[in-house]
Order: sequence, then structure tokens, then C-alpha cells
Amino acid sequence: MKIMISKNQFYFLGVYLFLSFFSIEANSQDIRVTLYEDMEANSNKDFADPPFDMTTVNIYQDSDMNGIPDGGVVYSAVPSGGDADFSGVAIGNYVIEVVPVLPIGSYFFSPVGTDCDVVDATNGYTNTFSYNGSFLQFSQGLFQPTTIEGFVWEDMNGDG
Repeated sequence: MKIMISKNQFYFLGVYLFLSFFSIEANSQDIRVTLYEDMEANSNKDFADPPFDMTTVNIYQDSDMNGIPDGGVVYSAVPSGGDADFSGVAIGNYVIEVVPVLPIGSYFFSPVGTDCDVVDATNGYTNTFSYNGSFLQFSQGLFQPTTIEGFVWEDMNGDG
């Protein structure tokens, strides 16, 4: 059993308080991918950013570490409460793919930043990583693009 302590902890009156989305947990999983709706598209997991479950998360083997999967999906999970947990992961080199199950173009990956680990926003893959049996956590935000519509005209007589 492993205990993971949040990076944002505060000790107050003999009690640890945790104010971020990480928490103390007994890890029965090997790899966790946390997904959230990045409401501000700022690549940071903010307090108001809700969990994002409308995806499938796949893990592929990448033995030669070239960033390209070496075959089909090895592990797959659908997030619950924003977390996709993977157990029984063999030691090796992998890439993670996040696949939104919504219509193409309705959500985009937040750029790599403080709380975003997906490197290529066009295909949703992480860089190759080595798993050595220790708990790993990745996170990624997704956001909905917005559009502004209207009319532009030259008001020749200035009457609005």
C-alpha cells in the first residue's frame, strides 16, 4: 500500500488540510489519468474545473520509445469522476492516449502546462514514459472552444 500526499497540503491544529484535487489515498492502481474540463483553457486545474468523464483513456506499449504505439491498446479505461485508474500494469515503456467520445471538434486539449501532460494536442498522446512499478499520475484538461458571431457594417450616416 502506498500513501500519496497532496502537493498542496496545510497543517492546521494538528490536522492536514488538502486544498487541491490531489488527496491522500491508498493506491491500488498503478497509473491514474485525471481529466478535467478546463473552463478557462489555461492549462491549470482550477477549483471550479469539473471532472471530465466523456473520454476513453488508452495505454499503448512503446518499447522503442519513439512516441509511436507498438501495436494495439494494452490497457483501456473509461474515467469515473474524472479519474481513469489502471492496475496490473507491467513494467515497460508506454504512451497514453486520451480519446474524447464527443463529436470531433467539440472539445480540445488544453495546451501543455502546469496541470496538463498530453503533449500533442492534435492526437492526444503523451510523450513516451517508463513505468517501473511506482504509482504514476497524469492529468489533462479539455475545453470547449467558443465563437463570436455578429455583423460588421460601416455606419455611413452614424445612426447606429
